[in-house]
Amino acid sequence: MKKFLSMVLVIALSASLYACGGNDEEKEKVVDEQVSMTIDEPVTLSIGGWPATEGDELTRMNTYKADFEAANPNVTIEPDTWTFDLQTFYPKAEAGMLPNVFDTYFTEFQKLTDGEYVADITAVLKASGYYDNINPRLRDEICSKDGRVYALPVQAYALGVNINVKLWEQAGLLEEDGTPKQPKTWEELAEFAKTIKEKTGEPGFTLCTTNNCGGWFFTNIAWSYGVDFMEQQKDGSWKATFDTPEAVAALQFIKDLKWKYDCVPANNLIDQEESRKLLATYQTGMILDGPITYINNYDMKPEDYGIIALPAGPKKHVALLGGKIKCFGENVTTEQQVAAMKWLEFTGTSYKVADGVREKKDEEYQNLVKNGVQVGVKALSPWNDNSEAVALRDEMIDKYINVKPNSVRLYNESLKDTSIELQAEEPVCCQDLYGILDTIIQKVYSDKNADCAALIKQANADFQKNFLDKLD
Repeated sequence: MKKFLSMVLVIALSASLYACGGNDEEKEKVVDEQVSMTIDEPVTLSIGGWPATEGDELTRMNTYKADFEAANPNVTIEPDTWTFDLQTFYPKAEAGMLPNVFDTYFTEFQKLTDGEYVADITAVLKASGYYDNINPRLRDEICSKDGRVYALPVQAYALGVNINVKLWEQAGLLEEDGTPKQPKTWEELAEFAKTIKEKTGEPGFTLCTTNNCGGWFFTNIAWSYGVDFMEQQKDGSWKATFDTPEAVAALQFIKDLKWKYDCVPANNLIDQEESRKLLATYQTGMILDGPITYINNYDMKPEDYGIIALPAGPKKHVALLGGKIKCFGENVTTEQQVAAMKWLEFTGTSYKVADGVREKKDEEYQNLVKNGVQVGVKALSPWNDNSEAVALRDEMIDKYINVKPNSVRLYNESLKDTSIELQAEEPVCCQDLYGILDTIIQKVYSDKNADCAALIKQANADFQKNFLDKLD
């Protein structure tokens, strides 16, 4: 009871300072000083996404739970098998039934913070050392609102151009040291794709067109042409804003891939997995995607895999950023937040390298190489470059690399190039937008006389009427 009353007093003093208009440093100091990383009283912490069926993953998580509780006797881990989806999220949130910790995607951050469904975790991140060790581009651009942090990034990627090195070599598109030539513009990429087709007989470039994947990748191309797909109005509503010459030009580029450059597959209906299969079976020279793995599923040799940076558009150089975040339910107490940070560190979601992690990572990378999975891409990390976790990852990649180092070097370097803007997916109705864009990509691929301006105009109107106008 004394502890409870003390916490009430601290909170009351904090509220008083806010009400009296204290300066930002005073506000920050009051908030952060009340966090202790010691857990003196019993705490129950519910963890979402717990495996629901028997198997290795459930066994692993149950072992983590038992070992963690033994090391932290005041904390009880409560498994929750719920995983994030919008249909079930809102009812659970309104009923106060969300797990204390759950995973979701970058795209959902604005919805969760606008609805005040997630907790401000800035203070506990700072007290635990996480704050300064999170990749600042992710912390500040993806996980923050009004200078406060409401999510912890745990997985991140940036789109690149995945290539089949063997086909690029046959097409004469490798430098003397084996580094793939980097197309500087989308038009140059199309020229490369045309050359691959002419030299190898295989389509030089494959762009997805179905299952929302084509629209997803098209947004990245369109951004680089200067397209803004939507804008929030002062009253909170959203307006579709892509009926523009820039969007028409971006769609014309897609159309030209088919009818001007003749460098794409004859099949106009290709999803993400099919595009990966085509790359890994030597049936296309390149695809857009995050760094792909498990090409060994199609018997592609690791030394034939490569990835380079995206080209720049007429207006900017941008790469679509995606990934996962961990959020804490709005009513999670400070003690539960502290317990959660300890749990995450214990289970390996940390900038630190805990005891035994190095050995586990070494074994993990040995198995990847043994199974023919390519190793060499240093994908975007949730942690900053100086963290123990990134150092260990880089050490393991350098030790077990089985791709040609120069085949992935340009992509690895691009992740540190601050001139390339990392942009998250559209803030609302993005999957609906992707579906609409899929349709117009299919139309320009199937009809040489398709009117790009008319298609963009109609798509903009449909997106507004059928989706944005129906938002609550």
